[in-house]
Amino acid sequence: MLGISCKGYKDCVRRLKENELIGEDEEKFLIAVVGFRNIIVHEYSDIDLSIVEEILKERKYRKILQISLKIKQKISEVH
Repeated sequence: MLGISCKGYKDCVRRLKENELIGEDEEKFLIAVVGFRNIIVHEYSDIDLSIVEEILKERKYRKILQISLKIKQKISEVH
């Protein structure tokens, strides 16, 4: 859509930041999400359940939706 190509999840996050679709705090958050995703997918035995509990209790997963809506809004402003 924007002609942005990337290699892997972390690179996609960096490209979003480079193209000013997300800020520095959002970049750090999404890089952490990607890292957590990698642990879940590749290292089931190393999942820290206290982190999962914190994410659920504090509803941190909602931040992904907020960032997605922000990106959508910025893209619609460009097109």
